[in-house]
Amino acid sequence: MQTAERDLLIVAGATRYSNADIEKEVLRIVHLLTGVETLAYTRGVVELIEVNRNRITSKIFPLDRALRSKKLKPFQFIFHKN
Repeated sequence: MQTAERDLLIVAGATRYSNADIEKEVLRIVHLLTGVETLAYTRGVVELIEVNRNRITSKIFPLDRALRSKKLKPFQFIFHKN
């Protein structure tokens, strides 16, 4: 599996943690994020709002089409349920 490149900002006291401790925590965070950033998980926590059709959908195929497209159609929004 290819690792995703991401920028993480970790704020820690200069004398509190060693570099090895920080690297260990970064690896834990990356492992946690790779489990959450899957398409199956994303489908469960978002909805597609289509204003032109007055429709809100959580169906798999319209969501997949919208999430994979580079540009949404006008008045389409991906809404997080949280």
